[in-house]
Amino acid sequence: MDFKKIDYEYIGLIILVFFPIYPFFLLSLSVFVYAGLVIISRVTNKKKDQFRRNNGLIIFSLLFYVLLLTRGLFNENPIEEIKYFRSSLSLLVFPLVWWISTKTITKKQRENLMRCFVISSLLLAVYILIFSLVYSYRSNEEFTIFYEKVQLIYVHPNYTSIYFIASIVYLYLQLYGCNDRLKMVYSLMIIFFMIVLMFLATRIILLSLVCLIIAEIIRKKSFKKRGLLLFFTSTLIIVLSSIYIKPFKKKIKEISSFDEFILPYGEFPTSSQIRIGIYDCSVPIVKENWVFGKGAYTLEKEINECYDKFKNHDKIDYNTHNYYLFLLGSSGIASLVSFLIMLFLHFKLALSRRDLLYLYILACIALTLLTENFLSRIQGVIFTMFFITVFIKSKEF
Repeated sequence: MDFKKIDYEYIGLIILVFFPIYPFFLLSLSVFVYAGLVIISRVTNKKKDQFRRNNGLIIFSLLFYVLLLTRGLFNENPIEEIKYFRSSLSLLVFPLVWWISTKTITKKQRENLMRCFVISSLLLAVYILIFSLVYSYRSNEEFTIFYEKVQLIYVHPNYTSIYFIASIVYLYLQLYGCNDRLKMVYSLMIIFFMIVLMFLATRIILLSLVCLIIAEIIRKKSFKKRGLLLFFTSTLIIVLSSIYIKPFKKKIKEISSFDEFILPYGEFPTSSQIRIGIYDCSVPIVKENWVFGKGAYTLEKEINECYDKFKNHDKIDYNTHNYYLFLLGSSGIASLVSFLIMLFLHFKLALSRRDLLYLYILACIALTLLTENFLSRIQGVIFTMFFITVFIKSKEF
């Protein structure tokens, strides 16, 4: 066997793509296996680089995170500040990997990776549903998604939901490039993922789904062919979910009731009230420290000290629940601007390539960051950096 002909980078991505179903300890390991295989590929590949690097994108991808790390070093407790970033260190690893990478991803490889991702997301959804069914039967409770009880795999509704919406986007874009049999299979998978999303009832992900539906409806080429069918199918699922799916009904009630948008002084506040309490504590701290920030660990500590005033039973360690606000409060305006420039460069690249999958998944990430510190947890980091790696290294579409 000629080891020089092996595409180590592609093998690394195949290992990485199944991250939705990995237990926690395998997530970081898969990233470092991928990075190691990229280094091996660089050493063994003596040919001219195939991958044309976007140096500006790589620089700003590194810059915002380096500023976050550096700011923490100048605080009173730098060790705790550095520990805070253990779950997000892959934000540093991936841009460095892009810099040393030599390989591009072919159209066939990209399709294979996306199919593997959809399969892994499907397996995760089935596992969650089966576990919840068994749990509800044994505990004699009404069926819902018991994501906090799921064993082996960490399940958070925000992170899990974005896996499913990414799968929906890919399957939808493939609908009219396949035969009738595959079209039926993909359609059923889309409906299945949407129903699971209704059970998880993550507001920002559902908002992202609505935004994507609207974007597809107004897209000239797809309005007649796919737009109306997508609109009516999605509307039917949402209407039925608002009647029969309890978690979704609860979220609709929260959003439609002005009484829910108050500070969480009650003994058992709703999720909307908790978020209002978090923002009530976060915004004043960020306003006072927007130039240089306070450091990530210190910012979160002060938010939680402030939140103690509400004295309710749902008190846990909270963050800003807005990544843009987090960057501004942790490391100041320079870090936030660097991050926004990075996002702009990605949107620019996606639009210039007319890569709808790249564009839509990027939009979902940008929206999710409004209500979730998505890039502070390893699940969000790997999701984001995996897809960005696939997109920026794609040779053809």
